[in-house]
Amino acid sequence: MLGETAIFHCEIDFGPQKAMSWYFDTDIIYSIMHGNEDYPNENDNYLVKTDANGSTLTVKHLRYDDGGKYSCHAAEKEGIGSLVVLGTPSLNYSTLVENENASFSCEVGFGGPVKDSISGEHYPELLMFFDEKLLEIPTTESYQVLSKTFNTKAEANFDGKIISCEIRTSKINVTAASIMNVLYSVRNISFSPQLGTIEIGSNLNCTAKGNPQPSIEWINENQPDLKITDQRLIVTEAMMGMNVWKCTAKNSIGGVLHQDSVFASFQVEAPDNKSNKPLFVTIGIGILVCLCCFGIVIFLRHKKRRRQIDEKYDFQKSEVVELIPLENKQVEVWKEEEDRSK
Repeated sequence: MLGETAIFHCEIDFGPQKAMSWYFDTDIIYSIMHGNEDYPNENDNYLVKTDANGSTLTVKHLRYDDGGKYSCHAAEKEGIGSLVVLGTPSLNYSTLVENENASFSCEVGFGGPVKDSISGEHYPELLMFFDEKLLEIPTTESYQVLSKTFNTKAEANFDGKIISCEIRTSKINVTAASIMNVLYSVRNISFSPQLGTIEIGSNLNCTAKGNPQPSIEWINENQPDLKITDQRLIVTEAMMGMNVWKCTAKNSIGGVLHQDSVFASFQVEAPDNKSNKPLFVTIGIGILVCLCCFGIVIFLRHKKRRRQIDEKYDFQKSEVVELIPLENKQVEVWKEEEDRSK
């Protein structure tokens, strides 16, 4: 990529003369013979290090002009590599207005070969996508620039979709993308909730599509001076009975006003108190029911305990045969079960 660093390494057999050279296209960059630099590097962007293991060429601060073929030569042998320097792709288009011509252009700066002149190398490919679909359009090549252009007519349904371009090689993939903003006039006015019977205290909402976002105005057909500039129409007691209101949506594109209107007819009624109890009443009733249930449980448990005590007392009483006075004292004589058997 532009401004970055590229590194080439050449593993070589120096031969008896211990000589090697680096070339950029046909221009010599560096040469060494018998261990002496015969053609020293005088370009600050190039850095060459040579030792017994080979030679490394570093190209710093890449410019488009640095793109091309690099080769090393030694003992009548050579190694070849290529460098493609790419910039960041840019995506450009003018303001999009429905039914007007639209032109999308993508371009990227580059330096170096753009065709497979060297076997095994892969060179830049510029692609354009519209709503994630590949556009089959040709690429134009000029001096250090690759570009594509897509011409169409803008439509309202383009709004919010993505247009993108991508520069791709075997090693990098860089994308530029944009969400389209299409200006279009007012349409699709709708109401919520559905028209019919509406209770006092409810809201009737009027919405419309358009870009820029439309403004909403309510006008009462029986009282034209009664206007509400809000998408919400609050239903009040004064509106009891049959109502007819007109909802008007407006927006402006390039100084031209666009608007559309739809009538809303609906019946206003008082709320059903049985089905619309205040929240605190509902909560109060719930608490009362819980207290009643708790009281019933306590009562039943108490009743059960009382019954158990009474049953125990009746059992003891049934076992007493008689009370015999003895020196002004009463003694309980208990009848044993074995006496009964006698």
